Amino acid sequence: MKTNKSILVTLLVIFLSASMVSCSPNKREDPTIPEKIDGIVPPEDENTVTSKNSFNIGEDFFPYGYMGCTKKISLNPAYSTDPHSASKCFKIEFTSSCDNNNGWAGVYWTNKENNWGERPGRDFSKSGFTKITFWAKGNKGGEMIEFGSGGIDETPEFQYKDSYEKCKTREILTNKWTQYSINLSGADLSSVIGGFYWSAEWQANPNGVIFYLDDIQFE
Repeated sequence: MKTNKSILVTLLVIFLSASMVSCSPNKREDPTIPEKIDGIVPPEDENTVTSKNSFNIGEDFFPYGYMGCTKKISLNPAYSTDPHSASKCFKIEFTSSCDNNNGWAGVYWTNKENNWGERPGRDFSKSGFTKITFWAKGNKGGEMIEFGSGGIDETPEFQYKDSYEKCKTREILTNKWTQYSINLSGADLSSVIGGFYWSAEWQANPNGVIFYLDDIQFE
């Protein structure tokens, strides 16, 4: 019992020590192009976004940028039980690992379907946006998840990339809807491909994670 408590405390300390909002170079593994996801409607093909109060990433970007243990990810974009607002939210499951329980998984919301740099990003440089806000809750609470934006720039054969380094925050979710934010102050938003992402490490979540997202937007 003492050993189990010690391991849990160690994991928590490591996670909390990195739980600050930051921007850093992007690293990704094994990007997979999934099949079309039911419930995803193509956004307007408008490359430049001018000044406005907000921009809904959850509705206008595509959650097709699967990473890590891609075959272990389940994403439902139209989950209708207890959404934060409107009639639906995202339900995400990563409940079994790969790589001998050392794996991780994540998904990018990209400006165009399956875009890792083959096509241009969207231009938000004239929008005045300084942050991303989103609502999240865990199925049980205690889920350790990283959320972020930007950083798609590691595929040399592709012409385009995000114009800003990865900005991120790590959070321990509760089982109640809570609003979180990612600071984008000073970021160059002239080319946004990876508007939003989540990632989770199996070692920090040895029983897997089930969590929910809603109202993901630039502000």
